[in-house]
Order: sequence, then C-alpha cells, then structure tokens
Amino acid sequence: MISVSAIRRGLISYLTEKTRENYFLNPGDLPGKWLYTAARTKLRLSTEVSAKDLRRLTRGFGIDGKKLVKNAGKFAGKRKRHLGISLVFCAPKSWSVAWAFATPAEQKAMEDAFTRAIERTIREYIEPEVARCRLARGTQIAAKIVAALFIHVTSRANDMNVHGHLLIPNLGLCADGAVRALISKRFYDHKLDAGAYFRLALQSECRHLGLTFFRPSNRKGDQKPYVEVMGVPVSICRHFSKRRKQIEARLDAQGLASAADSEVAALQTRPEKETTASREELFARWRQEAVENRLPLDWNCRHLSGSARHEKKKNINWR
Repeated sequence: MISVSAIRRGLISYLTEKTRENYFLNPGDLPGKWLYTAARTKLRLSTEVSAKDLRRLTRGFGIDGKKLVKNAGKFAGKRKRHLGISLVFCAPKSWSVAWAFATPAEQKAMEDAFTRAIERTIREYIEPEVARCRLARGTQIAAKIVAALFIHVTSRANDMNVHGHLLIPNLGLCADGAVRALISKRFYDHKLDAGAYFRLALQSECRHLGLTFFRPSNRKGDQKPYVEVMGVPVSICRHFSKRRKQIEARLDAQGLASAADSEVAALQTRPEKETTASREELFARWRQEAVENRLPLDWNCRHLSGSARHEKKKNINWR
C-alpha cells in the first residue's frame, strides 16, 4: 500500500529530529537514508539524511547553497515553489506481525528486504514511468530523482506497523543536464500502480526468507487488492490493528464506507504519536500483550526449503 501527499514543512523536522533523537536510545526508528540513485551521486549526497541538506533540496538549493532551480526559496506569489512529494510505503499487517515476533537476525533480514523493495519500486517503476518534468508547450521529459527514506515500525496506537516515509524533493535531474520541477500530479495518478509494483517487489525480496504471500478473499469469494503473509493467524493481526478499529468505528458511526471517507476518518481519529520506545521495550510489550489476551504464539509463517533459500532474485515482469 502507498499513500501520496505533498511534503509539509513540519514533516521534515518531525522525521529528522524524531529519528535522530531516538536513534541513540536504541530505537524502533532508524535515521533516514538517501536511497542510491544517479541523482544522489550527482548532487553529492552522503548516505545519511541531515535536516539541513533535506531542507535545502526541498527549497530548490543544492547542499552547497547554490540555486538548482529558478524559483528556489520562493514560497509566495504566482511561481511559488512546492517542496516535493511524500510517499508512504506500508508493509502488510501480517508482515509486520511476523517481523515483531521474529528473531533479531530475521528482523534485520526482513527490514533489509523491505528497504530493497522500496528501492526497486523507485528504480524500476517510479523513475522510468512516473518522474517527469515539464518542458515548453506541454511536452514532458524523463527525470532522475533523489529520495530520503525513513523507516518507522509503530502505528499511532503503538502496534507493530512497519512503514517507510519517502520524501522526494521537487527536483528532477533531466538528461539535458537541467534541473526542473517535477510534475507532482503524475505521482497521484500512478499511486495504485506504484503500490502494486511495491507489493510484487516485497514478495520477490522476501521469497528467499521463506515467506509466502496470498491475496485474501472477501465474503463473496472475490480476491482483495492486497496481500498478506501465509501462516500468520488472523486473530493476532486483528488484535494489533487498533488504529484500523478506531477508523472503522468512526465510519460506522457516520454511516460511511468509501476509501475517501476512510482517509477523512483517519485524520479525525488521529492521536499524537508517543515517543518511540526502544526495540526491546516494544517487543516485550507486544509479547506480553499477546500472552495476556491469549493470542496464538506457536505459529510459523516461514516455509523455507533448500530451493527457496538459494533461489536467485528475479526481475519483476511488470509489463
């Protein structure tokens, strides 16, 4: 699942300061990283994201303070600048549950697979199919992008919820050497396809870990548009989906049901996010909660065979 929105000024401070503050407390959340792209190399960015560099890029400046686009730093008037695009990549709930109750080594492998799936989505779909800049007379030109990734592991209800915040500054590096503003509307138009590609990439990256995915069916027998990890009990997923229950309760109270209504209900019921506890505290809390609520803990979602362990990763056949 992917959500798309414009970057707000406060979002940069929230992500950079939150992850940095908690990183030294053995956190659930890790510092942001610039994904490896051609544009990252050209703009001479290091791996770790700093608030200073991210702010400069979203405002249209290079890390050296020089203008990259004509309207750099202009946030008022006819040609005011938009900071960029924010994408949120969410792992399936069953994937997050499997991660939360895995061993430390398995958790690290799953986190790496999650990050690689996002990187592949950017490299293999977003850049070639979505990232475009506008030229004169309505024509468009392909562009390379820079992207800062922040991995978070909890929901606002403090349940396990692995998701990645991807900030794309409004800068497109074009083949003719020019830097131009991105066409933001294309990211909204391609949201569903990008989400589908991410799901395929995540399945591909997790195959060597022994995770098998399936598409659940509704009461009519039709397959739902998302995937889950086979072997993870539905009861434990439902219990650790408190935010979804809050949203559904609001929808029921208002007699609403559409996806757009869900987005509104999510904002209406959105609590402040608590300071992230250490990983040890989170895992202990979740295990204790599972035991107290008599949730099953003797399940196994990994079906690792010798052929799967040594299977080569394959490119996704998107077209």
